[in-house]
Amino acid sequence: MGKIFRFSLYLTAIISIIAIYIFYPDYKGELFPLFMDFTTFLIFLPAYFYFFCGILPLLCIVLFKNKILKIIFIIFILTFSFINSLNYLAFYSIQLRLLFDLITILPTLIFWATFINFKELRKISTSETNN
Repeated sequence: MGKIFRFSLYLTAIISIIAIYIFYPDYKGELFPLFMDFTTFLIFLPAYFYFFCGILPLLCIVLFKNKILKIIFIIFILTFSFINSLNYLAFYSIQLRLLFDLITILPTLIFWATFINFKELRKISTSETNN
């Protein structure tokens, strides 16, 4: 991986961990639950999905050499994080929670599309320089 890409990956992982910690939804004693839902939807859930559905599977890909083990861990992490994310919005029906989760997982899908394209471009550029 390029140094800039690796640095940005580390930086965004740290920022997402901080955002998860700061904006963790706690509805106990909350005077403005709608504001809590707003910050959960706009800040917490995208950071949560980026870390748990973006960074942790990438870490599994890097750490494990066995493909079966990689797939099992990635499927477990993705399933657990998506099911767990349904608990963070307390005042809505399950259909609306699913809609909110699908909307907030979009930045992670953009991350994966960027990562895969970056990896493919890197393969192409190294193969062109070798020829």
